[in-house]
Amino acid sequence: MDSSPAIGADGTIYIGCDDGYLYAISPAGTLNWQFPATTGGVVASPALGADGTVYVGSVNGDLYAVNPDGSQKWESATAIDVAAFSSPAIGADGTIYFSTWSGNLYALNPDGSEGR
Repeated sequence: MDSSPAIGADGTIYIGCDDGYLYAISPAGTLNWQFPATTGGVVASPALGADGTVYVGSVNGDLYAVNPDGSQKWESATAIDVAAFSSPAIGADGTIYFSTWSGNLYALNPDGSEGR
């Protein structure tokens, strides 16, 4: 595993790995689901939204929003900016902030559209 874990309100542990998956692990240690984020790896730590959405960046340059059941909510491509290596941060209004390898800062609305 390459990222630090994020822990949900129910104790579920979310962690990214260099195999390209985001994993959800129950508090008992069993695998709940795995989400295929990229072939290049997930090195950034995930962030959790107030509604349970898991946000994670990947080496391929995308930021993913994953529903609590492991299904994809949306994907925001920033591949032109190299990669979304930073861990996302969630603002009080739900805005998702993350930076890229080239030093740009992005802000996305909870629905994945470009923020302010």
